Amino acid sequence: TINGDLTMGGAIIPRVVAYTGSTTITIDTNTTDIATTTVKDATSTFAVPTGTLFDGKMFEIWVKATTTRGLAWATGTNAFASSTDLALPVTVASGTSKFLFEYRNEATAWELNGYIGGFRN
Repeated sequence: TINGDLTMGGAIIPRVVAYTGSTTITIDTNTTDIATTTVKDATSTFAVPTGTLFDGKMFEIWVKATTTRGLAWATGTNAFASSTDLALPVTVASGTSKFLFEYRNEATAWELNGYIGGFRN
């Protein structure tokens, strides 16, 4: 192990945690590197993530849907932020969509660094 993280062949194994699909989903970034969830409600809201914050901390969200579903993202301090180049979507289509976030102290936000959808469930 390296600082308590599991390793395999010298590589750190990401901590993949399944979160129950519900109207509000709160991800703990102290225990999760990749959060997976299946959205079932008409709209699921990702609340402000919990956990220790520092510049460059990253995590992913893998959202599975069986039909088009709405997404909402917490706003405000330590919440999610889009950029002019990449906006957080308000819906996902059937399949798996992946989101990569990185925390930036100066912005006090989890900034969206990558989004791609259309993977098979």
